[in-house]
Amino acid sequence: MNLSDNDGYPKTAVIKLGWMLIAFLASSGLLLLALSVYLAAWIRQKGRSPFPLYGFIASGSAFALVLLLDYLQRFSTFGDGLDVVATCVYVLSSLGLRGEITRHYKQRLNWNPEFSILWTVLFSSIYLNNALSPDRIPVASEMTSLNLR
Repeated sequence: MNLSDNDGYPKTAVIKLGWMLIAFLASSGLLLLALSVYLAAWIRQKGRSPFPLYGFIASGSAFALVLLLDYLQRFSTFGDGLDVVATCVYVLSSLGLRGEITRHYKQRLNWNPEFSILWTVLFSSIYLNNALSPDRIPVASEMTSLNLR
């Protein structure tokens, strides 16, 4: 299954930030986890580290378990602790995804994107997806220097 468009960008990169935020709010945040897993699978398909993908899957599973425990109204202290651990794993996975995307573009286009750590922690995959928009990434012709003598 190909997760990239014809130019090698993730297929979700063309979605505008406003629509992404509306969908995030309408899905009660579930879209954030789905987008995170998608972007991590996309970067994994590019031959990068599987850590972000495994981290997002683990944190999503932990969040589902916390919801189940809250629904059953049992093990509340265990659920609270698990929730904190899952959130930490999610944030670390977002930072790992940021690093893998940066390394990928540094090697592929010789371009060093500067993704904000603060925005990555606060908005994670929505911020990274917006930063990967094809109109934000320089094309190879813009990056080559003219050698005028």
